[in-house]
Amino acid sequence: MAEFTYSIVIPVYNSALYIEKCLNSILNQDYDKFQVIIVDDGSTDDSLQILNDFAKDYPNVIVLSQDNAGPGAARELALKYATGDYIIFSDSDDYWEDNFLSKINIYIEKYLPDILEFGYRKVELNGRVISNYPLVNTQYKNDYCIKHYINQKNTTNFLWNKVFSKKLFSNVKFLHLYAGEDSAVLLQLFSNAKSYVSIPEICYNHVMTPLSLCRLPFNMKKLDILKSDDFMYEYLSKKHKDLCEKFAYAVCARSAILYCELLLSEDENKNSLKHIIKNQYKKYRSYIKNPKKASKSFSIKRKGIVTLFGINPVLCIFAYKIIKKLF
Repeated sequence: MAEFTYSIVIPVYNSALYIEKCLNSILNQDYDKFQVIIVDDGSTDDSLQILNDFAKDYPNVIVLSQDNAGPGAARELALKYATGDYIIFSDSDDYWEDNFLSKINIYIEKYLPDILEFGYRKVELNGRVISNYPLVNTQYKNDYCIKHYINQKNTTNFLWNKVFSKKLFSNVKFLHLYAGEDSAVLLQLFSNAKSYVSIPEICYNHVMTPLSLCRLPFNMKKLDILKSDDFMYEYLSKKHKDLCEKFAYAVCARSAILYCELLLSEDENKNSLKHIIKNQYKKYRSYIKNPKKASKSFSIKRKGIVTLFGINPVLCIFAYKIIKKLF
């Protein structure tokens, strides 16, 4: 069996309660051809001390530290120290399944993909499974890789449920954002990829902590999504113009959902912020010349949100509340 090497990158910010379980799940794998590069992003708890203790005991663990600059900046720094054939990302409060690396290495040897994507599950802090997200086994080559990502079927906007060939990171820009940064990086990586494989195995446990961004009420960090979308549209307009309208439709959907979350929140600035999001929707809606074609791969829920928002944002908020309760 070919033994590929892996660089595991973990940004850490105030994760003292979770980082030990995360690292133990990685360091106790039955495949040992890997390094772990951890960047403490200006933690104010005991995270850095815990990381340094691990580094003393494990020669394949590298600990770096920086002033707080967000996960994008932390990953960018870590990649400068990566020596593996492939890059794997992990969040500091999540953990891997046993034998994850040995399973992944079998698929890497079989397909030699630029990107390998695997299933995951959402779990509570106590380990209770909330839901499983297996993938369908698929393969894509060349421009079909980026088209697959834009279609957003049988894939995710997460960095942590994928394995990337290190060569893909040449000229990739990491946006220093708190939301939407993963998507911006993934867009570039899928654009660079010549081969992609998804597998059904669930290999990763995504822990829903009380401070998970998706569990928090609306906060200003979520507005970074607008900056990320602007970056991605500009990137596509230069490299994949044929995908711009479909992407613009996706931005309209995200903007409508963000607007609903804002107006349903207790944020004291929501009346001034809503115009920023509404203008984002209007701008990208104007880019869509063929709505039927642009919306083809989207779910009925997404299409409904986009349509209702264009007719009446208040009606859209009402529908969004119902959808949230049902799903």
